[in-house]
Amino acid sequence: MTRCADNESPYYNGDDQQLQHWEGYDTIAQTHDMCTYLESRAADNDAGKPFVAVLSWGTPHDPYNTAPPEYAALYPDGCSIELRPNVPPEFKEEATRDLRGYYAHIAALDDCVARLLRTLDETRLASNTIVVFTSTEDLPFSMGPFVCAFRTSKC
Repeated sequence: MTRCADNESPYYNGDDQQLQHWEGYDTIAQTHDMCTYLESRAADNDAGKPFVAVLSWGTPHDPYNTAPPEYAALYPDGCSIELRPNVPPEFKEEATRDLRGYYAHIAALDDCVARLLRTLDETRLASNTIVVFTSTEDLPFSMGPFVCAFRTSKC
């Protein structure tokens, strides 16, 4: 697998100075590690102590073609994708392709959120946990150099 924005990206674990890489698709690997941490935390003798855990997923973003195959298969070539009306005709093919990948990333992220919430329930940590989910993402072709060209109002 090629190392890129969503696959096998580098990180440091705690105070360890050794650079490590997530195995496979980052969002799934990071979720796995967080769930493992929560399971060990719940089994720990200090399980009642307050703690903070932050999981900062990187998806969805460009490159959009890096979602795992099982999620990309949910949005195959030819599937119906509705584009915003302000996408110029010369970008429709690219926008459709990117949105298929974007939606595949979202599907993977949905499963990861579900797994995380299920782990909180199974470890009985959910009743004393606050989950905050935020996002800075917008649909492809809505940001960057395309913002002015694709807005329906003046920039």
